[in-house]
Amino acid sequence: MLDGTISSKLKTNCEKFCLDTSFIIDAWYTYYPKDIFRCFWNRLDSFIRNQKILIPRTIWIEIFSGINEETELKKWFRKLEKYIIEAHLNKDITDFFEKNVKYFYESSNGQKLNFNDGQIIAFSKIYKLTLVTAEKQRDGKKVDEMSKSEIDNMINQIKKPNRTAFKIPDVCSSKGIDVKWCAFGEFVKKINGQESLCGFEYKPSTESNLFTT
Repeated sequence: MLDGTISSKLKTNCEKFCLDTSFIIDAWYTYYPKDIFRCFWNRLDSFIRNQKILIPRTIWIEIFSGINEETELKKWFRKLEKYIIEAHLNKDITDFFEKNVKYFYESSNGQKLNFNDGQIIAFSKIYKLTLVTAEKQRDGKKVDEMSKSEIDNMINQIKKPNRTAFKIPDVCSSKGIDVKWCAFGEFVKKINGQESLCGFEYKPSTESNLFTT
């Protein structure tokens, strides 16, 4: 496990990423099952170990609490626990969440939603990460075009505590948050074919790309 301080390895101009839980679960079970796309998961493993992908404790908790039985995904993740970042120990992250992000997850009358997404957004902001998510922006009016009362009304309409009124891309793109995010396809394009990554070499042995079986 890593504490919330930013190591010298992260202080580079190379693009780094945070993977949302929705991305990890959808990739594992739907789009890139590990028994077919071994090289894809080997590369993610390498990126996490070399801190090109950063995973906060919030993601770890969601993976392990959301799936009751022991799974291959849990086994894969458990081997990487020493690289999980204890983001709650970083005051900059908690301060940014409280001052800028929490607004989207708690209405003025006290209605609270799941804070996990907001914490991941704050984590990505402070570490200057591109947040990879399977979520899509909501249709209709953008967040920046909405009044506080409209935002409150949307939050109050959510009755289940594990749901949110706004998708990750909505909050990331709002004024004052400005967190870079990308979807499945863009992320895969970014990492496919890369061999030299911020000072370390990824060696895929005989596998030529992410999609070799």
